[in-house]
Amino acid sequence: MSIHIKNISILEPDIEFGYRENMHITIDGNKISYVGSEPPSGFYDETIEGKNLLAIPGLLNGHTHSAEVFLKGTTERVPLEVWLVQLDGTCGVYEPRDVYLSCILGAMEMLKTGVTSVLDHLWVSPGLSALKHNYGDVL
Repeated sequence: MSIHIKNISILEPDIEFGYRENMHITIDGNKISYVGSEPPSGFYDETIEGKNLLAIPGLLNGHTHSAEVFLKGTTERVPLEVWLVQLDGTCGVYEPRDVYLSCILGAMEMLKTGVTSVLDHLWVSPGLSALKHNYGDVL
């Protein structure tokens, strides 16, 4: 599949204002094949209007706990130490399916917001060894 994104702004921190406007990006398959100010020639399966949009590099999430995705919104805003005490007594035992679904949901959230790489500090209760025993190399 080929995609042409027209009239998009592109992040470029080394120039005044930090971005270029009215640029064009083409994507062939899973690779960016063109970035430039002139419209590319050729036929594209899809053309996207990029006016008022900004193209940036993929974001990196350097610290996440994917098992905690299910815990979002379960408590009021409290300091980390207070939340950890609450977490210890309320998160329960995760079944393998819970771990899987939590990780998938976290991945979907990150992809939707532009995250392309992640370092996951995965924890589960009772621990990965019990899950690995039941599910082998799935985890």
